[in-house]
Amino acid sequence: MKKSGNTKSEKKLVYGAIITFLLAVAVFSSIKLTKVDAMNGKEYAKYKYYTSYQVQPGDTLTAIAQEHIKDSNVSTSDYIDEVMKNNKLSDDKITSGKKLIIAYYSYEKK
Repeated sequence: MKKSGNTKSEKKLVYGAIITFLLAVAVFSSIKLTKVDAMNGKEYAKYKYYTSYQVQPGDTLTAIAQEHIKDSNVSTSDYIDEVMKNNKLSDDKITSGKKLIIAYYSYEKK
């Protein structure tokens, strides 16, 4: 039985494809691991406190949340849900002058 002349080139092509695939997997894995390590390496505020906050003209719960979760790992939506629950709000509409109990986060124990 005679071997075809393309056998060596077919093997090179298959090996090349396998090596390319393995390199791609290695690159994407290292990128993902870097992001996970960066996220795990971030230090978040350890302490959660509550304070009274008077709503200012133009304030929204989203803006208040974004300002007060900077050093935490709390999502904006989770923070808003907590503010609504703690202040017995039925929706996210707030008015200037209203006082809210809100959480804030600190690296220091008070």
